[in-house]
Parts: sequence; structure tokens; C-alpha cells
Amino acid sequence: AGAQQLTLFMSNWESDSRYAATLAYCYLSIILLGCPIMCLNEALAATFRGEGDTRTPTLILSAGFVFNAILDPILIFGYGPIPKLGVIGAALASCGSFFLSTVLFVLVKREWFRDHSDGLRLHEIPRILRIGFPPSITNFVFCTVYMVVTPYIATQGTEALAALGLGHKVISLSYFLCLSFELAAITLTGESTGARDSSEARYRGWVVVITSGVANLMVGASLVLASKSICSLFTTDPVVLKMATSYLYIVVPSQVLLGIGMSVEGAFAGFGHTTTPMFISVASSLFRWPGTAWIVTQTSYGIPGIWWIFAISTYMRGLGLLALLILDRRSTSS
Repeated sequence: AGAQQLTLFMSNWESDSRYAATLAYCYLSIILLGCPIMCLNEALAATFRGEGDTRTPTLILSAGFVFNAILDPILIFGYGPIPKLGVIGAALASCGSFFLSTVLFVLVKREWFRDHSDGLRLHEIPRILRIGFPPSITNFVFCTVYMVVTPYIATQGTEALAALGLGHKVISLSYFLCLSFELAAITLTGESTGARDSSEARYRGWVVVITSGVANLMVGASLVLASKSICSLFTTDPVVLKMATSYLYIVVPSQVLLGIGMSVEGAFAGFGHTTTPMFISVASSLFRWPGTAWIVTQTSYGIPGIWWIFAISTYMRGLGLLALLILDRRSTSS
């Protein structure tokens, strides 16, 4: 039901997209059933990272991605006795890869499960929710705001949506770099916090934050310098190319602050304090909604104005979280 309402909402705003909405509904109806398994995989991967082992979850999740890549063409286009399933096949392939990753995690961790067969420690659930719920709210709000602002972008034409999608593909290189530093911050600060060494936890957090900023600065500079060449690999439409290039020129520099901000969020997750970072991240995400609406309905800035709203919100998030790390002393004193 949720998948149907979501696709109807998006198609009501975007003309000539009913067919795409139908396909999206078919895909979401299946993929949402696999979401609990995907979340379980993330939780299992986090247990490895909490022990300082980032290699094993990377290998297991990579195996799932490879399995997905193999299954996708077989189930989408059909092969031999296997019928052509289209988007349903794509969803089934993704769910299959989720399940394979879970099986691999359980096999690798089977001795741990044997040693901890005494049942759940229910008294730990409130603490788990206290630490884990705020980041989930952050991600939920970001995704919701993105869905809300997309129709405003659609009013600028299908080229604008194509440019946004292309820009996201390119900028994902920087985003996953940011994500890797966030996971590193969680692992490193979490180890020190668990050992009751607050000064070391804070030092490790700062090392990750600074390294993330430098790494994203170098990657971002490369993406900006090569933005037109990179975008031209994916489209020959001059309008889309111009919009996507401007997206990279405007938004990519803000990824330096995104990397810093995500590293700070990871550090605070390792400290065990995630509520305050949530408020900063949620506020910056919510800024995109009225900001984009204002650009579209009240100004003539057009697409570049929307890109600037995205960049400004990222700057706000990064600077706010960096200020929190500088000013906050409570998180590493408990």
C-alpha cells in the first residue's frame, strides 16, 4: 500500500510518467519485502566493524553485489527456461543478493551465535534504540525531503530531472568516500569509548574528520575539473549536459563539508551520543524543502538556484556538526 501511494504521489506531479509509476510500484512491492533482510545485513556488518574488522563485511556485501549483478540480466531479460521478468526480476535479484549476504554473515559468525545462545538481553534494547534511532530519523527525513522537492525540480522540465539523476551518479563517488570515513569514525571512536579511553576516542575522531576533509577535497577537485568530460560520457543532450555540469560545479565543493559532517556523526555514534547531531542534520535537510519551493515559485534563478540550495544545506550541516565537535565535551566524558 505504501509503495502504491508513493508512486501515485510522484506520478501526480510528473506528467507522462504513469507507466514508470506502474513499474516503480511493481519493483517497490517486492523490494520492500526484502528490506528487513537488508537491515539485518547492516546490523550484522556493524557487529564486525565494532570489533575493528571492516574487511569481512566488505567482502560479504561485495559478494552480494556481484551475485546481484549476475542475477539481474538473467531475471530481467530471461535466460533458457527462466522467463523474462523485467523490473520484477530486478527486485527479485536484489532480494536474492540480500539473502545471500545474510547467509554468509551467519556462516562466518556461526561460532558467535553458538556462544550467545542464551537469548536476547532485552534490557539493552532501550540503549540500542537511543543510539540507533536518531540516525535513522536523519536518513528518513533526508529521503522524504528529497521526494518532496523532486516534483519542484520536475517543473523545470524532464532535462532537469535527468541532470539531477546524472549528477547524483557522479557525486556518488564522493558520497561513498564520505560514508567510508563515517564508518571508520564509528569503529575507531567506538573501540576507544568501549575501552573507557575518552581522550583517545576524541583524538581518533579528529583524525578521521581531518583525513576525510582532505580526501574529499582532492576527489572533489578532480570531479569539478573533469565534470563536463564525465557528464558527456552519460549524455549527449546539450541541455542535460549543461545542467548536470552546473550541478557538479555548485554541489561538489560542498562534499568536503559533507565528509566532515558525516565523520563527526560517525564519531558521535562511537561516543554513544547521536541525538544532537540528528537535530543539526535534520534541520539542514528540511531547509531544502522551503528553499527549493521558494526558488521555483518566487524567483527566476531556475535550476542553478536549486543546486545552490542543495549546496548551502550541505554547508550548513557540515559546519554545524564541526562546531558541535569543537564545542562539545560531554560526549567523551561519559
